[in-house]
Amino acid sequence: MNERSFERDPNREEHEVPEHFDALIVLAKGWKDYLSKHEGDEPLKLSMESKMVTLAIGEMIKADMADKIIITGGKTAGANKPSESHEMMEYLLQKYPEEAGKFTLDDSLILEEQATDTVQNAENIAKMLEDKNITGKVALMAIGYQLERARRLFENEGISAKAFPAEDYLIERNKHYKRFLEEYSSSAHVTIHKAKEFVMRFLLWIDPKGQIPAKITGKIRHRDD
Repeated sequence: MNERSFERDPNREEHEVPEHFDALIVLAKGWKDYLSKHEGDEPLKLSMESKMVTLAIGEMIKADMADKIIITGGKTAGANKPSESHEMMEYLLQKYPEEAGKFTLDDSLILEEQATDTVQNAENIAKMLEDKNITGKVALMAIGYQLERARRLFENEGISAKAFPAEDYLIERNKHYKRFLEEYSSSAHVTIHKAKEFVMRFLLWIDPKGQIPAKITGKIRHRDD
């Protein structure tokens, strides 16, 4: 898979906007080569999944689909490292400067930088929606294999949201991404992550709050605290 395939295509096809939301909640998806690099001084880079999700944010902004964008993803590589949500915002500003410039940080573009797993994503966003009095229509977007478990965890926190797989939305909005995403979707990388998500979704039957995988994630990820 070639990351250059993610260059923007000015000739993309426009489609009718299916719905408008008061808020779009977006889940970050980690760092590139996380386990091999997070301990060193080499700058962190967003994973391909986080980049794909961020590009989908840009397309949703361009389609005027949400009044507020909430990106959730904390400092999963340690307290002295940037948060995933902050780096996604920077990537969004780089790829969609005009569109992202219409949003104001902490008002219409909101970063949730404390969560280090999907369980905390859901818990923290539920509190944020309450604190900011966001009570209208809400959308939830994540990488496809992550979305169903995330949707169930968000529902457990009282958040009913229309779910968008980032890859599907990118293909719908921009056919330029189609070949790359077809290769990505059939890759061994995705197959492995789908299998992991299947196990974690199964665990939700006996652990509805998702505490078991959250504890496993906490042990794997680097913490400075």
